[in-house]
Amino acid sequence: MRVTEGLREAFDTVRHNKLRTALTILSIVIGVASVIAVMAIGIMGRRAIMGDLAALGGALYWIESQDGGSDDGRRDQHLRIEHLEAISALVGDTSWVSPTLRGDTELRFHGRQAPAALFGVGAEYAELWPLPVQAGRFLEPQEVRQRRKVIVLGDRVAHALFDGPERAVGSVVGAGGLQLQVVGVMAADFRAAGDGSDDRTCYLPHGLYRSIYRWDPAVGPHVPAITLRARDSARLGESMALVQQFLDRVLPGSPSVRPFVVATDQARLETEAEVLRVITLIVTLVAGISLLVGGLGIMNIMLVSVSERTVEIGLRKAVGARDGDILGQFLIESMVICLLGGVCGVVLGFGGTLAVALALGWNLILPEVAAVGLGVAVATGLFFGVYPAAKAARLPPVVALSRN
Repeated sequence: MRVTEGLREAFDTVRHNKLRTALTILSIVIGVASVIAVMAIGIMGRRAIMGDLAALGGALYWIESQDGGSDDGRRDQHLRIEHLEAISALVGDTSWVSPTLRGDTELRFHGRQAPAALFGVGAEYAELWPLPVQAGRFLEPQEVRQRRKVIVLGDRVAHALFDGPERAVGSVVGAGGLQLQVVGVMAADFRAAGDGSDDRTCYLPHGLYRSIYRWDPAVGPHVPAITLRARDSARLGESMALVQQFLDRVLPGSPSVRPFVVATDQARLETEAEVLRVITLIVTLVAGISLLVGGLGIMNIMLVSVSERTVEIGLRKAVGARDGDILGQFLIESMVICLLGGVCGVVLGFGGTLAVALALGWNLILPEVAAVGLGVAVATGLFFGVYPAAKAARLPPVVALSRN
């Protein structure tokens, strides 16, 4: 039996049984759409996570407390400004360094007020994270060294106080007892990969912020967090080792616990990507259950078709059709039905994937998973169509013709 003839007959059958075919392929549509959407979203999510890692060169690291030193009231178990300066000098050729002090406040301008998250940072903070500025500029090294009263506003704060970023630059806003000149405004919808910033975040020199921050009297001024980024990712291990040796020397702990350790973001991001991969696999398998249900529906409808067309099968065999011709005819019909469901499923899956990609700002990934979806649909038709087709092929002509 020629394939073209089998396809023609399959489409004729589909055309003459539109409602039954539509109901049959519905579960195939849902199954293929689910598999495509889940696979594509999983792949896009993993690539987004690994993209964050690549954007940082895989070279971001920081100092974190191991024994709760920032809460035990001991003055010798905290990072001080002298430690920050020593670390900056130690890794100056290999890494960018910035402290981060965080707190909430309200900024004021001519009777207007806006809540803001203040980040006291160094000038090299812009090298640690991608910091897009839509108006003005970020903090400069001289401003940080001299503790100048300057600030970079978040987009939401700029709109609340000035109705836009262009009017903000050059103006002076109030923060507590300080008057701060606005030198820049961050881009809208800005999120650094992991520093906790949002459109309310505003940046000012850490030395200035340290002078107005309300410190615990038992602890005194200190540096809550220090983040670093290796200039060359190949030297990440070397830089981390230098900082750890310095911490072990100036802030020694007990034989079993270091007060401070150097950690990196690479392992966390790779773990997140692996977890997402496993979750995607599990959800894809669950979504594949609907394909199994659809396959059983295909088998059922093909068995009904064989029963309805028993006399036709007998006539075909009586005029010379071989078992292989009958088998091929019903297999092609089964695969055509699944292929139609697969195409509709690809369209539906593409719509869901596109919506997620646009909502989260991910790069759209579809061709490879669409091919997988269509392949699975055809394979489903082939697998679940074998038994009905084989049953039709085995019918003796005399028995088939004798049935009414």
